Amino acid sequence: MTTIGHFCNGELLTDDTRPKEGANPATGKAEKTVSLSSKKTMKSAIGCAHAAFLQWHNTPPNKCAEYYVPV
Repeated sequence: MTTIGHFCNGELLTDDTRPKEGANPATGKAEKTVSLSSKKTMKSAIGCAHAAFLQWHNTPPNKCAEYYVPV
């Protein structure tokens, strides 16, 4: 079963201590496991997001668009 976690610095962070099954609402079948975060993992994810913001916040919009729009 696929585990959904937090993507941080190119790495998937998951906590194995609090898994929660995620069900497909159409079928009711469990298809994925969601990794509920510990405080440590959440602080790490917030730190990654803040670092990414600091790296990108002064990037001109046309430069950012190169990463989102097919050239």
